[in-house]
Amino acid sequence: MKLYAYQEELLNSKADKIVINWCRGAGKEFAIARYIIEKDIDKVAVLWSSNAKSLVNIFKELSNQYNLEIESLLENKLIKIKFTQSNRVIELHTLSSSQIELEDYDLVVGASYEKIKCKKHIVPKTRNIHEKYIEKYSDEYLFHTVDYKAAMAENALDIERLIQDNINDAESFYREYALKDKYIKKEMDFRDFTKEALKRLQNQFLNTADSKDTVLTRKNIIEMIKDLKEMSGLK
Repeated sequence: MKLYAYQEELLNSKADKIVINWCRGAGKEFAIARYIIEKDIDKVAVLWSSNAKSLVNIFKELSNQYNLEIESLLENKLIKIKFTQSNRVIELHTLSSSQIELEDYDLVVGASYEKIKCKKHIVPKTRNIHEKYIEKYSDEYLFHTVDYKAAMAENALDIERLIQDNINDAESFYREYALKDKYIKKEMDFRDFTKEALKRLQNQFLNTADSKDTVLTRKNIIEMIKDLKEMSGLK
């Protein structure tokens, strides 16, 4: 499976501590899994069980490509990923986020409440850089932000999902996708909202390539335009 340009930047980075602040759907877990494989990392501390579950799912997707076998031990607290054509084994240890002495691990994945001691650290995040309470990291961390524009330039995002998830929630769009743009909250009546939504949908339709692969996307956009016009009474 091909990496997107920004995912390759993670793999090629010489930084030991990185915050990958990427929008939803940009492939954070896939990039981390490939980073672990390509960098010959064998012992990983994963903070938060949700991070561990997501990583395991990606390794399962990669099992045919890399000839992997996945074994779960200690009630899923230890996952062994075995390369069947070699003796290599990757261990994923799910740990408490309160642990800070993690120098025995080749890599730590996940955010911690306190500063941790480790060799390498990747923190997956989805945060608008203008948020008042965005987490602060020391200068030793490389902060790498990928918003929806960068992801769409690589065809990494599902346009249909992007529209459906955010057509009625501008604040969520800025929080999860438009990570580099500042959200300015303003009151908007329903008629103004529908006009703005229609304009965005029409632009999206015009910017969608006219091909067999995009028939469903264009059809769904047309249906959403019809629904908006019906609800608002616009012609």
